[in-house]
Amino acid sequence: MICTNTKTYEAEKLLLRRKGRLIVEEGEWMPLRSGVLGALAANVTRWGYCFGPELLAILETWSDNQLVLWSNRLFSMLRELTGDDVEYEPFYPNFPRQVMNASCVELYINALIHYATEGTWLPDYPEVMRPLLEDQPRLKVLEVGTEEDLLAIAGDMLMARVPLAPLDRVELEAILRAMPGSFVHFSEDIPCKENLALAGRLCMAIHGTVAPMAHCFRNATDVLRLAVALSNGDASLGIPCRFRAFSRAVRRMLLGLLENCGDIEADMARWESRWLRLGERLHPGEYGKDFPKAYAAFRKLREGEKIRSWNGRIEILLEQGRYLEAARWLAARPGEFARRLDLLLRKADAETQQAILELFAGYASGASTMVLLQLRQHLENRPSIESRLVFPKGAAARAYRLEAELPPIDEAVCRKAMAICEDALRSKYAERTPLGKVWIDPALRGYYVPFGMRNASKGLRTLVRGSRIPLEESCRTIRAFIWWKNGSSRTDIDLSCALFDERWGNAGHLSYTNLQESGINSCHSGDVISAPKGACEFIDIDVDQAAKAGVRYLAFNIFSYSAQPFDTLPECRMGWMARSKPGSGEVFEPSTVRDRIDIRSHSCSGLMMLVDTFERCVIWCDLEMAAEDHLGGINIESNRAAVWEICSSIAEDRRPDLYTLFRLHAEARGELVEEETEADIRFAPDRGITPFDTEVIMAEYI
Repeated sequence: MICTNTKTYEAEKLLLRRKGRLIVEEGEWMPLRSGVLGALAANVTRWGYCFGPELLAILETWSDNQLVLWSNRLFSMLRELTGDDVEYEPFYPNFPRQVMNASCVELYINALIHYATEGTWLPDYPEVMRPLLEDQPRLKVLEVGTEEDLLAIAGDMLMARVPLAPLDRVELEAILRAMPGSFVHFSEDIPCKENLALAGRLCMAIHGTVAPMAHCFRNATDVLRLAVALSNGDASLGIPCRFRAFSRAVRRMLLGLLENCGDIEADMARWESRWLRLGERLHPGEYGKDFPKAYAAFRKLREGEKIRSWNGRIEILLEQGRYLEAARWLAARPGEFARRLDLLLRKADAETQQAILELFAGYASGASTMVLLQLRQHLENRPSIESRLVFPKGAAARAYRLEAELPPIDEAVCRKAMAICEDALRSKYAERTPLGKVWIDPALRGYYVPFGMRNASKGLRTLVRGSRIPLEESCRTIRAFIWWKNGSSRTDIDLSCALFDERWGNAGHLSYTNLQESGINSCHSGDVISAPKGACEFIDIDVDQAAKAGVRYLAFNIFSYSAQPFDTLPECRMGWMARSKPGSGEVFEPSTVRDRIDIRSHSCSGLMMLVDTFERCVIWCDLEMAAEDHLGGINIESNRAAVWEICSSIAEDRRPDLYTLFRLHAEARGELVEEETEADIRFAPDRGITPFDTEVIMAEYI
């Protein structure tokens, strides 16, 4: 076993969360055993896990004392992952039956007294003994892991072609701090520039230098992102950064990296104001003799000397209507060519369109796979698109609905451009290691490629917004939950569920203002307006009854009624359970938890997920919203219009899906087979490479 300090605890926990593996070593053979191991194996089922045969064989070589000490560590990890590390005591202790059977008068009077005492009074109901949990959750098998598994995870994260999620960034740091020598294993270029900046910051924090990866910083913007990351800013450059004061050693390091880049002047001109502010911290004049190129570039920016940029030339050509000439200029930067292809095609005449497409076909393979995948999906959606869901770059997990007002492009032109994207993707994927025979589960059409993960919430598993996760056949009731603690003053957090019919008409809601929806056998556990020691709320929705009543969409929301942003609270979390018999077991049963996320956004309103009862699937959202309070406070009544706008958009939104991604890989470097048993590699929601292996997908398949 590895040592039990904090650094390795966090590294082990992430290996458990991501891979279901535990780092253990064989002990001395113990022929006479007590029932400790059997009790331990039974206890882990509480959190929805079981021991695999290889893990059991190793644990059988341990003494009882070793097992007890290790089990305390394991149980702590499992509690944290599933959200079982706090007490869940709802306002009505015998929820849900107690709420469904209560009269409106009883519910109203209890709420009135609770509000009048500012949340200090709670009703004193005796807790009725509950039957044992009758749900039969599918247990996840725990297997044996190694430190090499941690290195592989870190390597996949660094090689990811898209920005890492916040939890990924935290877990990457946990691995690198637990294994400081691991940087020597990562000598390749880091493809995603935001991840490069993060890696540079971590390398500086752990080793005091970026020397092991200095070769990765190839242009001025790479260096700017590193300076932003060292100042704890947004490396996407979506939000302006206030640079910290750098030591002389760090200043020399940044200027040295800048000096070794190619043409830096035009690149620096793109972010002129950022570089001017950074120059105030770097003092390039002090190092003019050592770094003359960097000093000259800063001097030109300070003196306002005009630097004609590459983008400026493109804009002039577009303004003059010289679209084919603009395309020839764009060919020097295939990624920018791909981003502007729609603009060129919709402005050009039919003859010029064909010339532009022929030119693009010759250079498309130079664009990044991420850009090509997104362009391919855009072209597929374009003929029928009515609105778009936009996720702006930056730290906020916001989404905006934009009405599609793009001038039309002939469908044949869109199909040809889409075929060029697919050909380019196949040619790039063909350069990677052969896959052999490949089987792909069609269910992966509902799971999206992990783009836009830079602001995903920390949770039990990493999910991509818009992905559709099927409900288990046994799931009769969805039980959503929140848990929070007061901030600097009394904090009132509310769990709500907005109900919509098939055409997005209002079908009601469940919240503190409406605890019962008897027509769909659903209820709320009661409003708690203060949480000095932590408080919780639950909502039960009978999925089948809702569908029968014509309620198609269930939007689960969280609101800060007292207007404290979630990131100002010591803790705030939200999640959901899949229950087949909600009257059995405890109100909170960790083995039935399917997803749990920490709510840390700087907002007072959030949308966790949308449930389609007709299709019986969860559409993952994990979004913050601008909170309105014009109808009695920050609640569902005030925000229903915003909830409708985002939910209807995300339900109709179509983004690059994993089935298409894996199909392109199979066509490029493998052979598609129809029978799973014939396959060398499998892609499916629950086996082989799954949608939750995000670090593998981002590194090896995007």
